[in-house]
Amino acid sequence: MEDSAFLLLKSNKGQIAQLSTTCLEWKNIFSFEIMLQKAKIQIDGLGGSYGREKLTIFKMKRQMGPPDVEQYLFPKEDNSWKQENADFFRRIKEKDFSDKAINNAKYVLDVVDKIYRK
Repeated sequence: MEDSAFLLLKSNKGQIAQLSTTCLEWKNIFSFEIMLQKAKIQIDGLGGSYGREKLTIFKMKRQMGPPDVEQYLFPKEDNSWKQENADFFRRIKEKDFSDKAINNAKYVLDVVDKIYRK
C-alpha cells in the first residue's frame, strides 16, 4: 500500500489540478481543500472519529491581509456520503452509466488507472 500520492493534471485548455493524499497521519483526519483564484474552500471532518463536519470559506480581500472567513458547522450525522457510495457501487454492478455523475466518476478512475500504469 502506498503511503502518499501526488498528482498534477493538466486539461487540454491548460487548466491545472494538483491532488495529494496521504495515509501517514496517526489520527483519523478528513480535510479537503479547494484553492481558487480569490478564495479557498476547506471541508473538514466526516463525523465520528474524523471529527465534526465543518465547511470553511476563505475569501481574499483586494488589499490582501487576513481573508474574510465564513464557517459552517454540521452537528447532525450526515449519511449522504454513505448513500452516494451505495448508489455509485449499485450502478457499477448493474452497469448503469446513464447518470452523468457516474460517467464523470468512471472517467476519473480511468485517469487514476493510467497514472498508476506510468
